[in-house]
Amino acid sequence: MEERTSNFSRKKMVKQVFLAVLFSVAGIVLIFSFFSWHEIPTDFTIPYPSFLVLGFGVLVVAWSIDAIRVFLTTRAWGKKIGIGDAYNTVLSAYFFGGITPANAGGSVAEIYVLNRAGLTWGEATSLTAICGILYQMALVIMYFVLFLGSPAQIVVRSRLLSLIYSFFIVYAIAMAALFVCIQWPNPILRITGKVLDWLERRFPRFDLSRQKTLGWIENFLGEFREGFAILFHRKPLYLFLNLGMHTVYFLCLFSVAQFVILALGITPSFSTVVRLQIPVFFTFGVVPTPGASGGVEIALTSTFALLLGGGRVGTFVFYWRIITYYITLVIGGIAFFRTLEK
Repeated sequence: MEERTSNFSRKKMVKQVFLAVLFSVAGIVLIFSFFSWHEIPTDFTIPYPSFLVLGFGVLVVAWSIDAIRVFLTTRAWGKKIGIGDAYNTVLSAYFFGGITPANAGGSVAEIYVLNRAGLTWGEATSLTAICGILYQMALVIMYFVLFLGSPAQIVVRSRLLSLIYSFFIVYAIAMAALFVCIQWPNPILRITGKVLDWLERRFPRFDLSRQKTLGWIENFLGEFREGFAILFHRKPLYLFLNLGMHTVYFLCLFSVAQFVILALGITPSFSTVVRLQIPVFFTFGVVPTPGASGGVEIALTSTFALLLGGGRVGTFVFYWRIITYYITLVIGGIAFFRTLEK
């Protein structure tokens, strides 16, 4: 039975990968078709291919920074995981995020791998949730410090900026709801108890272990609340560590685009390339396709079209997506399935 369930899960993940790649390819095809309709010739030549290798190299550096961040942050909970487990955690998160709508599955995969590495479910969930909040905070800080008011803001289309501000509102509401659940868990326990009562009446043959389930949820919420207390009150050094390492991670990730552009024989300002990518990365959380495929390609094209020109921007997006998405899916998928087999 377990083997059949595992095979079903694998087939479902393969389907998700197929859909993610399909949306991404469709977005790239749409981009090239658009410029073709406007009779803009596309130039696929890569004068300096060695820069593509350097682009992948700096992506690996970004992965390493993220893995070291997880490796160090688990110490705040009094747990020690191996650096290999930390790499598996972040790579699995990239893979699962890349095949689920709005990158939502990345957190689920991270929690699962951290639990396999020795953290409890509550500890893994609180660590992932807090670090996810700090990930967004680092990006928001970069948005207000580096992007807002810079010349790059003029280049970015107003529709994308409206989407970003909508994301700010939705994310703020979600964080407020999370805070309420952490501070006042009793309503959740009461609602869960009523649901379990209804299920017991509706399905009397099933043993739902009401008290055991409520006890597990109460313990989970307690560990979750404890995680917030650790980083925001008792060990704030780890909070600033995460903010700093997330920022360095983003700078390395944004450097991939710089190397891809250099491979095309174009030498833009690094600060301009970084600033133009900041608003694009907010689309990962709002585009409902797997891995935000399609939406990211179009957003990146509209942002970089004036800088690179219609003849080169499609080529840039194509190679950037291969390095940051397709290769990441392959390596992240290998890491995740190896974790499942342990």
